[in-house]
Amino acid sequence: AGHPFIDTPNMDRIAREGARFTNAFATTPLCSPSRASFLTGRYPHSNGITDNTARPSHNLRVFPLELQRAGYRTGFFGKWHMGNDDSPRPGFDHWVAMPGQGEAIDPSLNVDGERVHAKGYTTDLLTDYVERFMDAPSDRSFLVYLAHKAIHPNVIQRDDGSLVPIPGQPGGFVAAERHRGRYLGRKMPRRASAFKPPLGKPALLRQIDNL
Repeated sequence: AGHPFIDTPNMDRIAREGARFTNAFATTPLCSPSRASFLTGRYPHSNGITDNTARPSHNLRVFPLELQRAGYRTGFFGKWHMGNDDSPRPGFDHWVAMPGQGEAIDPSLNVDGERVHAKGYTTDLLTDYVERFMDAPSDRSFLVYLAHKAIHPNVIQRDDGSLVPIPGQPGGFVAAERHRGRYLGRKMPRRASAFKPPLGKPALLRQIDNL
């Protein structure tokens, strides 16, 4: 997408060889409502997921249900995070999910209803699950819905939405060891709209700790 220094060769290849959607889409700037909107195509006031507290999401009419009925193999992988319950949801033949916010390292996973305590960096583990799903012999088309953990802080979110540290794990945003320091000293460019009144956005100028 033209970032001045972040390297994204695999995403670049997907965009180059597949379909890239360029029309802007925005939903509620909050985790759980955004996920519900992506999956249902409905606004939060309509789908019922209006905040990050624990809310029931088993009955959401999600688009993978329609693809499943049309004969697709469907798989969900990663951070469901509409409530802390990570049990399988309708619409997915294969299910690999984390409770709540999940963990960046050595995560607890619900794999098709069975609890698995995996070892490793969660991004790598989820990617391995996705590759095995995609490579499985089949003459059916497939849908992969992959919701990574790595772009989220490493915390526990309680049912009331409050956050607490994960015992024995680092806090904040946790990079894989092989990427630590990769962009050290690089300056994140500010969007031009932050500086142009009256459309300027003062919040974009605010310094945020560790970002």
